[in-house]
Amino acid sequence: MVAQFPNQQAFASFDIRNFQDQLEPSKAKNKFICPVCGGNDLSIVPETGKYRCFNNCECKDIREAIKPWAEVVAERAGANYTPSLNQNAAKPKRILPKPAPIPDGELGLVMLTQAATDIPQTQNITCKLPKGIPGNATQTIYPYSQSQWVIRYEWADYIKEKGKDKSFRQWHRLPDGTPEMRKGDEPWKAYRIDEAIACAKSVTGTPALLQHEGEGCVEVGREHGLAGFTFQGSAWDKKSILPEYQLIKDSGIGLIVFLHDADDTGLKKLQTCLECAAEVGIALIGINPNDICPDLPYKSSDIKEILGQMEVPEFIRKLEEEIHAAVKERKRKQQAEVNVVDSDDDNSQSPVVSFIQQANHALYGDKNWICAADKLYWHTGNHYKHSPDDTERRRIAKFCNSFVVENEQGTRTYPYTSPTWVKKILEWAKMLTGIDAELINPPGVNCINGIVRPVWNGKEFTITLDPHTPEDYFIYEPLIEYDPNADSTDCERLLACLDKPQQEVLLRNLAASLDLQTVRKVRGREAKALLAVGLGSNGKDAIRKCVSIIYGETGITSISLSDFQAYDEGRKFGLAPLMHSRLNWASENPQTCRLDRIQSLKLFVTGNKLHCERKGKDHIEFTPNAPGIFNLNETPPLQGVMQATQDRIAVLEFLKTFVKNPDPNNPNELQADSRFADDSEFVRTKVAPAFLNKMLEALNNLIEEGIDYECTTDAFRNVQKDNNHLFQFLEDNNIGYLEGGEISARALWSMLEMWYTQNGTLTVDESNRRTWIDQARPSDKNVKGINQIIPRISQLFPKAVKGTRYCDVAKRNIPILKGIGILSATRTTLGENRTTSAPLPAPETTLNQDFRTTRTTFSNSTENIEDQEMQLNILTVPMEKEEYVPPTGASGAEPLPDKENCCVNSCVTGADQLESGAGMPTEDLAAIAAPIASDTVLVKAESEFSYSLLQFEKDGGDIAGFVGCQVEVRSLSGAVKFAGEMINYDSKNGIVTVDTEQGNRDAILCETFVID
Repeated sequence: MVAQFPNQQAFASFDIRNFQDQLEPSKAKNKFICPVCGGNDLSIVPETGKYRCFNNCECKDIREAIKPWAEVVAERAGANYTPSLNQNAAKPKRILPKPAPIPDGELGLVMLTQAATDIPQTQNITCKLPKGIPGNATQTIYPYSQSQWVIRYEWADYIKEKGKDKSFRQWHRLPDGTPEMRKGDEPWKAYRIDEAIACAKSVTGTPALLQHEGEGCVEVGREHGLAGFTFQGSAWDKKSILPEYQLIKDSGIGLIVFLHDADDTGLKKLQTCLECAAEVGIALIGINPNDICPDLPYKSSDIKEILGQMEVPEFIRKLEEEIHAAVKERKRKQQAEVNVVDSDDDNSQSPVVSFIQQANHALYGDKNWICAADKLYWHTGNHYKHSPDDTERRRIAKFCNSFVVENEQGTRTYPYTSPTWVKKILEWAKMLTGIDAELINPPGVNCINGIVRPVWNGKEFTITLDPHTPEDYFIYEPLIEYDPNADSTDCERLLACLDKPQQEVLLRNLAASLDLQTVRKVRGREAKALLAVGLGSNGKDAIRKCVSIIYGETGITSISLSDFQAYDEGRKFGLAPLMHSRLNWASENPQTCRLDRIQSLKLFVTGNKLHCERKGKDHIEFTPNAPGIFNLNETPPLQGVMQATQDRIAVLEFLKTFVKNPDPNNPNELQADSRFADDSEFVRTKVAPAFLNKMLEALNNLIEEGIDYECTTDAFRNVQKDNNHLFQFLEDNNIGYLEGGEISARALWSMLEMWYTQNGTLTVDESNRRTWIDQARPSDKNVKGINQIIPRISQLFPKAVKGTRYCDVAKRNIPILKGIGILSATRTTLGENRTTSAPLPAPETTLNQDFRTTRTTFSNSTENIEDQEMQLNILTVPMEKEEYVPPTGASGAEPLPDKENCCVNSCVTGADQLESGAGMPTEDLAAIAAPIASDTVLVKAESEFSYSLLQFEKDGGDIAGFVGCQVEVRSLSGAVKFAGEMINYDSKNGIVTVDTEQGNRDAILCETFVID
């Protein structure tokens, strides 16, 4: 413990240990934030009080920043110390001398005479391992001189960005030749510097020499014929760099090209090298490898990765482009550059620092701040925390209220105690720290032990665990630790609420949230909006809670379907949180309008531009990068007939239920565990880490295989049928898109009317009164007339075309829908599908045989009788099968056609029928009053035998063989409409012509029965 002295004693000899409470500690032990440069390398030795900033700040500057000398003098004199306006100001750094200009004329990159062959090779370790080096490590020896060398130890470590870790050890030889693992007392020259200087002598023009960050990079360049140098790991300070740069300058080299890493360490090294080059007077430019090759796989990629993607000539050409760009940029800066001097120089030349600058330095200079979407956030070490404007205004007001200004006469005032100054300071802070709001919550997951993110190389990626940095703009606090070996027992219990195929659909959509923008580039629109449908206690909210904890509870949003509907109506405030959301999972969604009609939902799913508005602010355009999941307890209002909807929305049914005492015989009942819903600590430690691993695995499967939504098809169809009963009608009658197909309105109406009758929606009593039963959903209206059938069916087939076709039977144009039809034949007309080897012959009979000129006579009566019995026995077999009764149309207007023969090609029973009411022939008015027949084939009660021509054709018979037979045409009730001799059969349209007492009349197969 350092003793505290009175003021007069404390400053007799400055001891920084007495002021440690004023310094902000950094992450390293015994290190603090330097009050001069703001770096985290101010080291203090607790035992001696020695201090040093490894960014090469002067000790006197550090001492002055901690306790100004004017304050010490005032305290010794017993006077009050009042800092002047300029004394409180942050002193800008001096940048002297100016950087040396890049030489004019032709520049030549220093090359080796030939590619090097003495590249140090990686080898297994045969001697004793140094402390801290694992047994699976390999070593590479880099020689600096005859008595100095560095050994690089490398081993596999999947957590690191490149999948491996490394460590270095310095060696030197003692005077007696004994090797010692120490740096030694002799200075170390730059690596391969002598070779590079020698090669520079043969360059035409001004030599430009490559500087790398690491011995391995130098050797990669040498392997390709490029000369280069670097500094030993602990020699990146001015003391080591300055003499080497002086040597390079003296050898005639005019430019150093530093190919530095893009991380913080690489940028600090670049700054040090720039200062050293300026002091020596040699030009130096820094080049980020990502500027040469934007598709490098790692943040710390170097020349090895660059030359892995391009040839040396292309690399040199890119270097030349960067050099020319640096020349232009440096000239631009030099025109506007002003030398800045310390306060130790003539104070009259010091720039006056404004009050706003002083306030910003005092209030916002101690840590990293950002401003996104007009909100201020400060970096806590592992994330950015929001600081509301009210909090900031209070801080600023306190600062303004305590800021005293003393004039030359000694009068002290508080000139900045005004809301105007508070507003100005806050606005200035937001301007200085502003970033693009779309940079908030970048791809990956912010965990306690680092940032888990996929690093992409084309269509492949690796998972890395990176340390937290202020450049990662996560605004949610990490709640879980990344553990690739986490126990998945409890996670499997939670996911048991879904079957395996549905688990994959959910997990792969959740995995897309890790980097949705790249997933869309690689796989297109694989991620859909999921409608999670279930009645409750089925795990939806428990899974959402787990994912919410993974994303720190604020990285996930809950924008509901009603918010999207409000957006379409012009109220765009509700979608603002989507700007920086990684996943939108709404646990509660009201029954809004049809989801098909919410256009903003489609834009959100496909990642198209949306707009958000803030109160009193202009709207902001942004690109949503979050998958969407919406929990629903009831069937959502969705028809999904448009391909745009089917491509964007999938339905996930949660059919299992968590109960306290599950039935072991019921696979849909699971053991409930309240901890999944109520114990956040249990979910955070036992479930979420394993769930994150499953998301990472699912991301790999998503990129390789995509998402198979087949398991959601039935659920999607069920939603369609629950919203519109006509989907069930189409499925029951096997109607769908059919190229070249068409169905008439009359045929559709007849089929629908029969379907209504069978399921109880429509009841027709003996008096021909119709009773309708409404559908379960009020919005799902019944089709009650033929005039409604085309508009209602065409809504379900957007690609179908409304049209008309001339009907030979009706002798007029009839309305039809083109592009739809019966998807599979209901008749067995193909030879390979027939139950008999050949078409059945027409039955022969002696009834009215003497009057028929078109029928042959029998050879004898016995043969005829046997033949007739055989034919009747054959024809009785199909009569055992059940088929739909041919019902009448609207109020008896139309008998039901056969699905294949009649639904597409005919619409009325005859050209001479008159219509009344809703398309009802007058001759059916009496017949319709009879009870509706059963679903079996009608058989007359009389002794004469009857059978259906429709059934006969289905069994492969030849209908034309019945020409000359007596037939009856019956209505739905079974009443005979007319009878007579069958004189013709039109196989194309399925029309039978009957010779009756009133003349020739037409009928369709399903209403015609042979009575011979």
